[in-house]
Amino acid sequence: MMMYSLVNTRREYGFTILEVMVALIIFGLMATAIDKGLALTIEAQQRVRHRTFATMIAQNQMAELRIAKVLPSIGQSKKDLDFANIEWKLVTNISTTEDPKVLRVDLEIFRKLKSDEWFKELQFLGFVANIQ
Repeated sequence: MMMYSLVNTRREYGFTILEVMVALIIFGLMATAIDKGLALTIEAQQRVRHRTFATMIAQNQMAELRIAKVLPSIGQSKKDLDFANIEWKLVTNISTTEDPKVLRVDLEIFRKLKSDEWFKELQFLGFVANIQ
């Protein structure tokens, strides 16, 4: 009579299908997390870039108003700009102050979105004076 051994003497090498599937799931979760992190970083960088451009537009407008020979007229004006291959809208609102030689300048800078809507990127406050 022949006896069968209950102990498997043959060694098997490699991973089981379950181990491979668990490893793939872990890799997939890590790749998804990295992808989302990169997307958030790129989005934040774009926001900083647009805010910087809007600040530059506002500072340029204030510089133009300050170097002008005469004070700007009181009221609101709108100007369309193309800056850094982006469409912008600059809304300037000039109002009086308690001092008749000083005018208040409120600037609103809007950026055109891909959906043709305007997004207010920046609101800027400044003053111009007649110091002659």
